[in-house]
Amino acid sequence: MRVDELKRAFPTMPGACHDAMIAAVRGVREETIMRKKWTTALAVALVLMLLVGGAFAYSQWRDSAVQIADIEAKSGYFHDWPLAERIKLLQILVDSGEIKADDERVAPLLSGQVTGEAAENLSLRVMLDWMGTPFYGPVSLLSVLQRLWGPMGWWTLEDKAWYTQMATEAGLLKDEEIRYTLPREGEITQDEAQILAARAIEGANGLVSGTLDGFGSYASFYVTKNAPDSPRWYFEFYLLPSDSEPEKEWEIYSVAVDAGTGDVILDPGLCVLIPDGQMAVLSEIGG
Repeated sequence: MRVDELKRAFPTMPGACHDAMIAAVRGVREETIMRKKWTTALAVALVLMLLVGGAFAYSQWRDSAVQIADIEAKSGYFHDWPLAERIKLLQILVDSGEIKADDERVAPLLSGQVTGEAAENLSLRVMLDWMGTPFYGPVSLLSVLQRLWGPMGWWTLEDKAWYTQMATEAGLLKDEEIRYTLPREGEITQDEAQILAARAIEGANGLVSGTLDGFGSYASFYVTKNAPDSPRWYFEFYLLPSDSEPEKEWEIYSVAVDAGTGDVILDPGLCVLIPDGQMAVLSEIGG
């Protein structure tokens, strides 16, 4: 494949997708993360995941997630939940230390002093305020977990796989195209796949080999609904602006790698992984 063809296949992330990515990142503990390298941000995220809510253990959040998933499977998103179920989630957030029990809006809800439509409106307002700004979409199990642990892309492979299994068992992922899983023996390792991905992107953009080694990155391992036996690695590489150039645009690239063959699978600028049957596979760079 010609280099000019690769450049068209490996563009930097387009405007809409770039804006969505940036908004998600800025919405998660902005003051902690925005001007730090990815390694530091990942360390902070992992510490938060382990210490979130003080004494409220990370494993307890997993147990609570199962409860929330069951409610969502029965009642949909938070704004459609019965008041009693909303109170359960608020109580979990209070127990975890995420919301203060003596908050002038929360205490009357938990004690039952506010009831009916007034309680429904107040509980939704409390949740939306806790979700923070910017926040897009309805309050759901996934949005709550991302509020706690950061964007799902930043989660560990184990946590992504856990979420997929838990949500599937609850009946929440019936129509999902992408399902996260864990690599098996004999498949290309994360380090091997990341090198393939980085070199392909560098070749497509005329970058010196090794350039992306200085970028932040995160990885996912997944299968698709139509190809459950063809696992893939997915990587995003990005370069944060320096302190001296805070207004500079982030550089973001994304690509997937077949975990069985090592073929680089291109996402031609979409915010979602491309469907089966519509993939461009690279066997060579340049030429």
